Amino acid sequence: MGLPLVAALALSAGCDRSREVASSADTAPPASVRPAAIPNDTAASAGVRSRTPGPSPVSSESEDGRRLSPLRGDWLEKVEVPGFAPASVSLPLGATEPRPVLIGAHGRGDRPEWACGEWRGITDAYPFILCPHGSPVSAPANAGLAYPDWASLAREVALGLTALRARYGAHVAEGPVVWAGFSLGAHHGARIAQADGAAWPLLALAEGGTSSWTRESAMRFAAAAGPGARVLFACSTPACDRVVAPAARLLEGAGVPTAPSPQATSATWWTTA
Repeated sequence: MGLPLVAALALSAGCDRSREVASSADTAPPASVRPAAIPNDTAASAGVRSRTPGPSPVSSESEDGRRLSPLRGDWLEKVEVPGFAPASVSLPLGATEPRPVLIGAHGRGDRPEWACGEWRGITDAYPFILCPHGSPVSAPANAGLAYPDWASLAREVALGLTALRARYGAHVAEGPVVWAGFSLGAHHGARIAQADGAAWPLLALAEGGTSSWTRESAMRFAAAAGPGARVLFACSTPACDRVVAPAARLLEGAGVPTAPSPQATSATWWTTA
């Protein structure tokens, strides 16, 4: 899974290890759990433990109204999420302009710190990466975690986005948020987007997120997400490869591109095509 996978999402949209789980209930989350509008250091390797959270940065614009003070802190911080365990956040250290947001949803038995490290490497540490914790809330450090169902994960992410915005202020850009999920995180991410495509038009689904697509759900997602919708799949196993093609055909039939843009590079990561 390389950089073009996620780069193509934003580039094409014109943005201003293998465990698929059984399906969850199909009840859509209420509007109250939708995400709020979300206006280079060395890439970290997967599995790096979180450091002790540093002080919240001051996000103030300069006199010209454009430049922000450089974003400071540790590369991996924690933000408190009401009713859930703290989320991990990979910071775009040194940023002096608003940066976009990517959700890094981990797989079953994984950790949010690992997800943040992996997606940080893929994205050259450019966006904020919000990695929801999951359950059990009181799990010891390095214990494997999961998400009980997709509706609960939708609530956890929505509250996490609100907390991220409150803490980092003007450093958080307006615009689409990319859902990047692995295995369980991809499976639940697909369900969340099918229920609310307007909130989640950009998906990067690795080793999961294929089995819940039907003609009806693909059409519903396409209609809600609009012409900028993109769903990109990534596989590292033959089992995943076999199930991606049918899901991709359903989405392509609904008018949603699923192929990475060949022009996508790290330099064009979040720029307008």
